[in-house]
Amino acid sequence: MKLRDHVITGTVGAAVLYPLLGTGSLAFWLASIFIDIDHYLDFLWNNRFTDFSVRSMFAYHDWLYKKLHRPEFLNIELFHTAEFLGPLLLIALWTDSGLLLSLWLGCIFHCMLDAVNLAVNRAPFVRAHSFTEYFIRRRLLAKKGLRPADLYQEAVRMTREA
Repeated sequence: MKLRDHVITGTVGAAVLYPLLGTGSLAFWLASIFIDIDHYLDFLWNNRFTDFSVRSMFAYHDWLYKKLHRPEFLNIELFHTAEFLGPLLLIALWTDSGLLLSLWLGCIFHCMLDAVNLAVNRAPFVRAHSFTEYFIRRRLLAKKGLRPADLYQEAVRMTREA
């Protein structure tokens, strides 16, 4: 989904949940948008920390989004994984923190919207939801001669040439 869409849906979600979460709805809203900071980290990682431009990051992900149906497409985003979301929920419950629970809810809301968007675009399985899943699927793709990393390097090259 586009940033604009996450801002709109996050705003509506936070407004609807305000009677339940109170000021926690602000944390929900922030999490539903800023969870995507991992897309920026992904961009930095793949360009080897040589380009810090937010504009280039958006161009990079726009280029990749157009390649969703390529057989080597496999995506993982740090803050969208079970390894991040699971501990966040456990810490929220263990500390009885309404703020952390609101952050977790915002992240889950965001991930659900992403999943719906990918399903609508007929690419529901391009994102791995855990590092274990990612490494298993990457190995299976490699056995078929497909390398997801090559697609991301191509995106970096295309972004630099644009």
